[in-house]
Amino acid sequence: MPGLRGITQKIKLGSGLIFSAFVLTSGLLLHWILNSEDQSRERELVFGNQPDLYLLNASISQFNHQGNLDSVIAADKFTHYPLTDVTTLKQPNVRLYSLHNSQPWNIASENGRLLSLSK
Repeated sequence: MPGLRGITQKIKLGSGLIFSAFVLTSGLLLHWILNSEDQSRERELVFGNQPDLYLLNASISQFNHQGNLDSVIAADKFTHYPLTDVTTLKQPNVRLYSLHNSQPWNIASENGRLLSLSK
């Protein structure tokens, strides 16, 4: 029965090759799907996060619950990005007022960011 043994070995070899090809193809397909999802997210972050508004030479005054001035944020430029809900500032100046201190704190910088409180 050497002929039957040879056929059995060929079938096992063929089955092993088919299984290996299936595993390799499945792995490549999974890699392609995951990679395309990552690229889609990157494109969304790069192209989807365009500014939706900007202000030039503007200031924002914030008041506390009693109606007293709490802070003033002034900047050469405010730029808001909706996807991340971040506002970038160029040349910001911040004045913080306190009921306990008669003099406000003055803070200045070349750049700054305002982050959303809701996240």
